[in-house]
Amino acid sequence: MKRTLLYAAAAALVSGAVLGCFDAIAPRSPHARGVSLRLAPVFEEAGVEGALPSDVDLIRIVLHHPPQADTTLNFPIAPGQDSITISIQILLNGTTDTVGVDFQAIRSSDGAVLYDGTQSFQVSAGVQGTATSPLVATYVGPGQNILSIAIAPKSATIKPGDTLAFASLALDSTGATIVGMPVLFDSRNTGIVTVNSVGVAKGVALGSTYLVLTSGARAAVKDSALVTVSTVAPPVISLSAAAATFLDTAGTSDPAAQTINVTNAGGGVLSGLSVGTIAYGAGATGWLVASLAATTAPTTLTLQAAKGSLAPGTYTATVPVQAAGASNSPQNVAVTFTIAPAPTIGLSSGTVTFNDTLLTSDPAAQTVNVTSAGGTLTGLSLGTINYGAGGTGWLTASLNVTTTPATLTLGVAKGSLAVGTYTASVPVQSAVAGNSPQNVAVTFTIAPPPLVTLTGTPGYRVMQPGDTVTFAVTGKDGSGNPATPFGLSYTSRTPGVATVNPATGLITAVSGGTAVIVAQAPTASGTTADSTLVAIAAGGSAVVAAIGDGRAFDVAAVGNTLKVRVLVDLRGVPGDTLGSYNAQLNWNAATLTYVSSAVVAGGFAAPTLNETQTASGQLRFGSADPNGSGGAFALIEVTFTAAAAGSSPLTLALTDLSTAKTFIQLLPAAVVVSGSATVH
Repeated sequence: MKRTLLYAAAAALVSGAVLGCFDAIAPRSPHARGVSLRLAPVFEEAGVEGALPSDVDLIRIVLHHPPQADTTLNFPIAPGQDSITISIQILLNGTTDTVGVDFQAIRSSDGAVLYDGTQSFQVSAGVQGTATSPLVATYVGPGQNILSIAIAPKSATIKPGDTLAFASLALDSTGATIVGMPVLFDSRNTGIVTVNSVGVAKGVALGSTYLVLTSGARAAVKDSALVTVSTVAPPVISLSAAAATFLDTAGTSDPAAQTINVTNAGGGVLSGLSVGTIAYGAGATGWLVASLAATTAPTTLTLQAAKGSLAPGTYTATVPVQAAGASNSPQNVAVTFTIAPAPTIGLSSGTVTFNDTLLTSDPAAQTVNVTSAGGTLTGLSLGTINYGAGGTGWLTASLNVTTTPATLTLGVAKGSLAVGTYTASVPVQSAVAGNSPQNVAVTFTIAPPPLVTLTGTPGYRVMQPGDTVTFAVTGKDGSGNPATPFGLSYTSRTPGVATVNPATGLITAVSGGTAVIVAQAPTASGTTADSTLVAIAAGGSAVVAAIGDGRAFDVAAVGNTLKVRVLVDLRGVPGDTLGSYNAQLNWNAATLTYVSSAVVAGGFAAPTLNETQTASGQLRFGSADPNGSGGAFALIEVTFTAAAAGSSPLTLALTDLSTAKTFIQLLPAAVVVSGSATVH
């Protein structure tokens, strides 16, 4: 690596341009002495150039001498000057001080520091200085990772007195061009050819010699060119074009070859033509083939670019056309290869949704616009439709044309599909597209017919612990037509008495008491529900209930007839029979109008009625049978007319519930159920 040597010396001349002295002056105080310090930087290099590169035109010296402030001095130098003498006066702190010196060699055009170093010196007042060890200033400028350097042209012939400019190209370890690195041009025989600091050669006398190009960053990196000085005009390489451009698109065939004519624009015969090593720019190599039709001009240079596995982008290369006898060899052809991305498929929407309802006509078809970016796409087609779980064949897809712009039409058909959500994916594809295939996700949701009401059976049930029964639910639409419930769920309001499977509606009796079981399903406007009541007769319990039309929660329209039965279930007290009872039924007289009471066939003995308060919503009745009745049976059936919209409780109260023969009072352990009626 280039070294810059800095000497500090005494007043006497030591050797050559190495000069320095320490001259004592009168002290300024008992502890201060002044000396004059001379510094003589000398720039040496073992290479053939033997001088500092002409890029350096400024020397900067920084003196460090605490406690005084640092002193910075700038010294312009002429191009190629290899030494200067610097005289500096400093104030000593004692008899002997240490002075630190920083040295920089600078290219002022861009402020680049090319060389840098530091050294310390001992300075004694009144003592004549001598040369000391040199300061080694290392190269710190561009090109420290230089790999190679090339001179162009590699050979040339000029006449005496003529000039020719040579150029340099330096590459780093990554293959990138180095910018701003100083270079040195030198002639092996200045009697034949001279060359200045910027590479301009001049013919002096007939003969041949080499110009040597050396890297200013690393002297071992060199190149050379053969220069011949002759009175005979040399051959000159002439190219019909100095650049070639290939434009291509990914996914297509390679572009056609291009040709450049190579002729002799000078004297003599241009022979020995060849193609040098192709220099590739960043990104990729090997994509270019260059060949000459013949080795003697005139001939043709053929260039062929091949994409191979290259990604879309721009690639560059330099093709040297060379001949040993040509005055301007080599001549370069700059090749640019631009690969555009393949056209891409564009969809106006990547998702399409169809919503439908059972028992209706199929929904209208929908369309998706198919476009392309980066050029027109050809060969458009649809791949195989990929169906999700649940059903296949319900989707049709078609393209109106096979080039962009195109329209994709999608249609769905329910056929025998059940209520639910179905999915499919439609691939839109093209062999020349850079993003093929592109998929359209299709969702088809089929809803049940519009559900308005639910009706569950049984509407009332007496059970014993461990018994099960299914709460079966049907639905109707607004016109009273059947409508299958969708998303049906079941809950128990008293799971300690009876539980229900939330999905199937299976009720299981748990313990004595009553529980309301609710079935619920979504509708277009919200939800609808129906309920049943189960009475659980635990051991030793009788059940007595007032139930309208067999439902604990009866529903009727104004003007309809309601029949309310008072029922007894003695299965919880096996072996006992009912001997007598005394009961009262209350209702809302504004909603229900009393019509009559009657004995139910197979029921208990005919009751004695007190109908004096029926107009205000009260009926009293009772009966006795010495033989008794067991199991489940009816005490009475009361007929009402639904008079007005509203709701009415069917409140049942008993003052006596005794067994036959044994006259045991069952009322304390009895489960009494009061139903209700809603009139709309």
